Order: sequence, then C-alpha cells, then structure tokens
Amino acid sequence: MSIVLSEFKNLTASVTDNAALQPAVRGQNRLEGAPRAEDFSRSLRAEARDPIWYLTRQWQFGEFRGDDAGSPIDARIKMRKRVLSGFAPRGRSFGPMPGDLPLETVVEREAVPVDLVTLRQIVAAMRRGLQAEQLSPGGQDAVLGFLRGRFPFDAGAVEGQPDAGSRAQLRLARAHLFDGMAFLGEIRAGAFDAAVDAAGLSGVATAAAKAAAVRVAVQFKALYSQPDATLPSSWNEEQIEYQFQCEIGQGRRGDRLLATEYVSGKLDWLDFEYIPPRRGSTLPEETTEVESFIPAAVTFGGMPNPRFWMMEDRHVEFADINAGTTDAGKLLLTEFALTFANDWVMIPIEVAVGSLCEVEGVLVRNVFGESSLVRAVGQGVDDDWQRWSMFGLSTRATAADRRLFVPPATPTLMEPDPDERVVLLRDEMANMCWAVERTVPSQAGSGRAREVTPPMSRQAPEAEAVRFTLGTEPPTNWIPFIPVRQPGSDRDIRLQRARLPGADRKVQGRVLDEPAPYFINEEEFARSGKIVTRGFQRCRWIDGRVVQWIGRRVRVGRGEGSSGLVFDSVDP
Repeated sequence: MSIVLSEFKNLTASVTDNAALQPAVRGQNRLEGAPRAEDFSRSLRAEARDPIWYLTRQWQFGEFRGDDAGSPIDARIKMRKRVLSGFAPRGRSFGPMPGDLPLETVVEREAVPVDLVTLRQIVAAMRRGLQAEQLSPGGQDAVLGFLRGRFPFDAGAVEGQPDAGSRAQLRLARAHLFDGMAFLGEIRAGAFDAAVDAAGLSGVATAAAKAAAVRVAVQFKALYSQPDATLPSSWNEEQIEYQFQCEIGQGRRGDRLLATEYVSGKLDWLDFEYIPPRRGSTLPEETTEVESFIPAAVTFGGMPNPRFWMMEDRHVEFADINAGTTDAGKLLLTEFALTFANDWVMIPIEVAVGSLCEVEGVLVRNVFGESSLVRAVGQGVDDDWQRWSMFGLSTRATAADRRLFVPPATPTLMEPDPDERVVLLRDEMANMCWAVERTVPSQAGSGRAREVTPPMSRQAPEAEAVRFTLGTEPPTNWIPFIPVRQPGSDRDIRLQRARLPGADRKVQGRVLDEPAPYFINEEEFARSGKIVTRGFQRCRWIDGRVVQWIGRRVRVGRGEGSSGLVFDSVDP
C-alpha cells in the first residue's frame, strides 16, 4: 500500500499595474493500493514480522489471563409447570377457562350490535343455506317470506345512530330484512322447528328451512365471539380498565393471577400479579419435568467473530457508539458485546401457552467433566433493592417470585377504525370535567363523527349597547361529570355523569351508556386526558381459527380542552 499525501502549491497570478499577489491553495488527498506483484498468496498469509512484539502486546492487554473453566457441553433443567384452569371477571367466582380462545377475547368481548350489517349477514347466510339445500327459487322466497312475517323488521330497534347512509339503506332494507336476533334466539331455544312445521310450507321447504337455520346459527357463532349473557363484564367503568383474575390448578383457594389495570389490548406477563395460596389451601396440580439440552452460544448482529478472515455484520457498529461517563447502559452493552460476547450460552425451552413455570435449578457439565448447580439470580426477599431479575411476576408475598407466566394471548391483532371514540378531559377555564363523544356507532355498522347541534343565538336589538348572557351552551357531544362525595368520606370525591338541558345532549354511544347513577374516579380525568375507543378486533388463534370480537382500548389523551362554557358574561 502506498499513501499519496496532500500536495500544496502556491499559484500566483501575474503582477501587473502594482496588483497584490493572489495566493491559492490546492489540496489532494487519496489512499490507494500500489501492488508490486500479481501474486497475492503471500499477502493473504498475514505473516507476523515480529512475533515477540505481538506476544508482548497480548501480555500487556491481559489476553494471557486464563480462567480455570471449560465450555459447557450439557445442561439439565428441572422445571415445575402448572396450567390455567379458571377465569373470573372482577368480583365474581371462578368458572372454567375457555381453552379454545385467546385470553384477550375472553376478557374484552361484548355483545354484537344489532345494526344493518349484522342483520344483512343473517339474511344472506339464510339464503346461502337454502341454496346449499338445493331449494328452488320459489321455495327460497316462500321461506324468507315466512321469516319476515314471523320476525318482522323494526327500524326503531336497529342499534346505532341514524345518518344519511343508514337512512338510505333502511329504505331499501325494509323489503327483505327480518329480525335476525329474534330468529337466532328462537333457534337456540329449540322452538324454531315447531314454528316451521306450523307455517304451512311444503315438505321440501320445511326440511330445507330447518337445515339452513342450524347452519346459520353455527356460522354466526363462529363469526362473532360473544360472552354469556349471565356472566358480568370485566370492564370496570369507574376506573376505565379491565379487571379479572385467573386460577391455576385445582382448588378454589389455590394460586391466582390478578390483572387490575389491563387497557392496552395486548396481554403479557407484566399485566399480572401473583397471589400465593393461603394456608390450608388445596395444592394445585403440577408436573415436574427434567430436560437435557446442549447449550448453544448466544449470537447477535455485529458480534465479534472468532475467526480471522470472518467479517462482522456491517449494519451494527459498536465502535460508533457515543457513550458519556453517565451512560451506564451503553457502556455495559458495549462491554458485553465486545468483551464477554462468547461467554454466554442459551438453552431453548418449549413452554405451553397458558402455563406458569418455575425453574428449580440448572445443572451444567463442562468439557472437563465438572458439574455446577446454577440457581436463580433473582431469589431472595422481594423488597431487596439489590435484587435483579427479569420477567418476574410482581407478588404480595415476602419472598421474590421466580415464576414465568406465558399467557394465552395472541401475538398480533387486526384492528379497523374504531366504531366509538370518547375523550375524557379537564376544562380548567370552566372548572369542569367532560366526556366528549367524538365518534359514535352508526346504524350502517361503522363509526361516524357525532353531529353537533349549534347553540341557539339571539339577535340583539339595535338599541341595546351590551348583551348579558346567563350561560353559554357547550357542544352537544360534551357530557358533563360533576363532583360528588365518596360514600363514608367528607374529603374524597368522585365524578358523576350529569346532563345539561336539551334533547340532543343524551349519550349516543355504548362507552358512556351505563345505568344511572354512573360514577368515574377522579384520577381518571388526568391533565393529559384519556381516549377510550371501542371497536372490532380480529386475530387467528393457535389452532388456525379466526376469532373476532368487540373490545375497548384506553390510551393517553392530548391534554386539556375548552368547552366554551361561561356564566354571566357581558358582551358588546
């Protein structure tokens, strides 16, 4: 290799008529190879010209310091495993855990709204069922006519708010829709077959109607996951969050996993708190397994390669990390990546979904035949600030919990635009708390922006110099919440849903449509605000089935707002 250094020249212009000298500097920098032979075999040997110097530098940097240890070649792990057996909404007793559904579905699902989309789906499924039974077009019309007569369509019973699109659809839907929910309810009650027999249809049409009705009921149940009407909801309207608990093993007083602040839509181990069993409780069923593995080295992008002619990943450059004296995290990461990268091994363990696992010990044998028992680093007292652990459940017990919980949750979700959107915010100028319905469900089966009725204005006569306003009218989609005392307390308050005068100020969505009196805790109306959305969720479960339900999400708002509510104002 040869390096051509910068070349500097002073170029002077010709001097005429006592003109000053004009210096100029031109620089050239380049680095290029200058091979002197066509054969590169000797250059590729990377010969050491001074091996004593290399050995000395290695000694100075401590590379000759050795540890009396060998590489692990065998690892045996003893684990205890327990599976979820029960589920209970907030404040209720345990029931069996549905093993064929994600836990998010079990917690969040609500009844499907009876809108135009749902009714059209039921009618279309019934027509397809009749076609599958090879019923003639005339017979299909006779069966559908019987259904329209027995389950008449009521436009007033369609859920959601009317708009221009839903009104146009209603005019066209009256001729072919029927009350599909009443139809499904009669099928579940087992009274539909008797009604068809008494309808006076032909024998072929009667048999086809019975078979198609069963097909529709099965398809609708598979399309929407809905809760049991007798079970309470896990949604806590006072705290704007889901609350539930899961049971492990057998026994009503066994181990429990409590979730009290679930709002994100994605369940994980950090949403749960471990509740140990009480004394005298029935021990839950558990399985103990001992598995043997061959440890595998931990690898990551940009890891230093052990061989000479192997190049590292160019996308990761640890030498380009800008770490200050206070960046402990960056310094530790850099030291791990560049110094101790090849000292870590990984042992893969397969854990069933919905299980609670605890590693009792790891026995490691190295190449010298020595065996070492590795215990958990996070053991000890739970409130010890020097204790370090990862993925451990929070617990109410004194001893630290070393269990790993793998919830039966879905990894990904498909979420369309929400059907409902409510904003909880503070209005400091009016000293009020409001719940603003930005988006409400439509009868057409989707969310739409709530129509805001403009306040009535009075034209002042020309003779008046000023105008006195007793109180302004905030937008009609702003629902007020007023402070009331907590029961049994003279200082603590909670917020109760109220209503301003006006026919258009009633609640139009489901989030705020709770039986009166409806209370929300004061801390839920934070200065940052909260946004509550409600809409369909869709995922594919581990058995390949598609699961669809309606759930709610809560996220941080965008600060305070102003309703424009002012009392006793005087304007020119």
